[in-house]
Amino acid sequence: MNICGVEISSLAYDSRKVTEGSAFFAIEGNKTNGNTYVKEAIENGAKIIFTSNFKELANINNGDALIIEVEDVRKTLANISCEFYNNPSEELQVIGVTGTKGKTSVTFMIKNILENAGIKTGIIGTVMCGCGENYVNSSMTTPQSLDLQRMLRQMADEGCKTVVMEVSSQGLMQSRVE
Repeated sequence: MNICGVEISSLAYDSRKVTEGSAFFAIEGNKTNGNTYVKEAIENGAKIIFTSNFKELANINNGDALIIEVEDVRKTLANISCEFYNNPSEELQVIGVTGTKGKTSVTFMIKNILENAGIKTGIIGTVMCGCGENYVNSSMTTPQSLDLQRMLRQMADEGCKTVVMEVSSQGLMQSRVE
């Protein structure tokens, strides 16, 4: 993928997962600020840094990394992730379930109904994520947009037609399903 004339091989919001040629997204979280990890991301090979506060990075040696200030890093991550994985949600029927209680139960019920109707269906939620024979334990109800797009791409490539997913209020507020 080419961003602003720079060829990008991967995307990361965790500086420990940055490899040579990555774009790094310095997300401002509840506990930490992604700008704290920009130096490590550059050392690990990041070629582009997305931040919402360029001034915080004024004293960082960015080497040949391009630093881009954006209004909302989370939305930027969501949009670029979608493009990076070739818009997998356009190949799938995605059903999101939100609410205070019952998201997990409802997603499993919908998945079961669809599979009994002969529709290969993936699931993303609190308990697990996957499709067909490939499931992994989940670490959060609604994954970060980058992880979500990667999962959707894997499911589309595995022949899933529908994905049922839990959508937490936190996931909505943090643009994870943007």
